[in-house]
Amino acid sequence: MDSFWIINTAFALGDIALDGVSANSFTPSQRSWGAGIQITGNFTGFMVGGGVFLIVFQHLGWSVSLKLLTLFLFLLSLPLLFIMENERVADGSKEPVRLDVAGFVGQRQTIGFFLFLLLMALVLKTGYQLRMTMLFDLGISPVKIGTLMLWAGSPVAIIGTFLGSFLSRNISSCRLFIAGCLWAAAVAVMSWLLAEGICRGTTFIALTMGMEQILMGTMMAAIYGLILGISAGPQSATNFGILCGTQHLTTFLAVYLGGWAGQYLGYATVFAMMTALCLTVIFLLRLLFAGNLRSLDTMLVFSSSSKNRRNKNERIC
Repeated sequence: MDSFWIINTAFALGDIALDGVSANSFTPSQRSWGAGIQITGNFTGFMVGGGVFLIVFQHLGWSVSLKLLTLFLFLLSLPLLFIMENERVADGSKEPVRLDVAGFVGQRQTIGFFLFLLLMALVLKTGYQLRMTMLFDLGISPVKIGTLMLWAGSPVAIIGTFLGSFLSRNISSCRLFIAGCLWAAAVAVMSWLLAEGICRGTTFIALTMGMEQILMGTMMAAIYGLILGISAGPQSATNFGILCGTQHLTTFLAVYLGGWAGQYLGYATVFAMMTALCLTVIFLLRLLFAGNLRSLDTMLVFSSSSKNRRNKNERIC
């Protein structure tokens, strides 16, 4: 257990430090693509860890799999030796940064973004791990699930990250996340069909996983693009750590809620409820982006038409 905490703390510290540098390194016009590249790396890790190494484990066992994973992580860490960090903070000063955590957390925009992260976690993550558990319970072998993740899961999510980066630059965040909620509702319906045994073919399972992964890539690229924009400044790493930590916390709560509901209510009931939840969140997002998050609605948009709309301060959504 001690090693578990040490490893995760080390990864978290490294992640926050690198993202703090990224928030100030990207220009406003680069943040959507920068977030897409970061999330692409994340999904590549899932593809290797949840796909390739799951298959390796099935054939070679735990010992060899963990040794190969250790070597893989070591090789991925080598490029860090060549990163040259700019010593100046975002405003060009070399003066020590005085952190103002309470000021950042207490901002109306930050509070609204916390609520936004909770809503999106409920939409995107409540059924995410539950769906994998359901596939195991349906008798799908780990090798088959790993293969599906390798070919119909993470690669499609990577496509989604670039789609999310592109869309973030051309349409408002409110509209993009509303479209994501509608897509998530469709995935929940397909999961319900799986749970009820109406559709359980390999092609349908692959389609469901693919639709979920492209949704996840698109939404996470858009969310992290906003986080990069909000975090930029003298205390970028601290701001990013707060927002990213909140995103992980809401994800944990959503996954726990999904697992608890799946155990006591059953898969079919949970995914039926998820469909209704996704549609309900649409109206809550409209309220948030019309209020606390108005300034974020076109933060990542850089098409000429959207710039004009932003300058004219048109009504959200």
